[in-house]
Amino acid sequence: MDHVNERQRPQAHGSTQLGNFEKLPLEIRLLIWECLFYDIHTAPRVLSILRCNRYLYQEISDHLYKGMRHEIRISGADDSLKWLYVRLFSNRMSVKWRGLKNIKAVRKHLQNFPHERIEGKEIFLNVILSHKDPDQIIQLREKADRFVDILKAAPVTPTVRVSVLEGKPPKTINYTKE
Repeated sequence: MDHVNERQRPQAHGSTQLGNFEKLPLEIRLLIWECLFYDIHTAPRVLSILRCNRYLYQEISDHLYKGMRHEIRISGADDSLKWLYVRLFSNRMSVKWRGLKNIKAVRKHLQNFPHERIEGKEIFLNVILSHKDPDQIIQLREKADRFVDILKAAPVTPTVRVSVLEGKPPKTINYTKE
């Protein structure tokens, strides 16, 4: 068997498990995935199909995670209903912040997330400071400590890049590689 040919044609790996989907050329299947990525916020469960078939997941996961950036925003403001906000940024998907209400949800997200699939295995942690509440430093410290404890228990420990921002958080943050 020619192993070079297998790498060039990803649909051959486990393709018998893709059902009727395998009858489509790989290029058409990638177009279908692209449409699903853009619809992810109008139909949040649209990618749950990837959980039920590992062959579908294997086929598209490299395409899905390529160029993705994992951002987390922690705020010490008392008026915040969420413990922290997570955003997965990719050229393939529209971007939206998702709030996690408690430490259990944060732990589940970080422990189940495939950090090894993201280039550089980095998480960008944005700490938001407000001049209105001087006591927030204590809250932020507690959240950051718990966040670090969760990351230590995760199967893969990503690199964490921390930014401290003052005032209202911007919609986008430009990052530079060092």
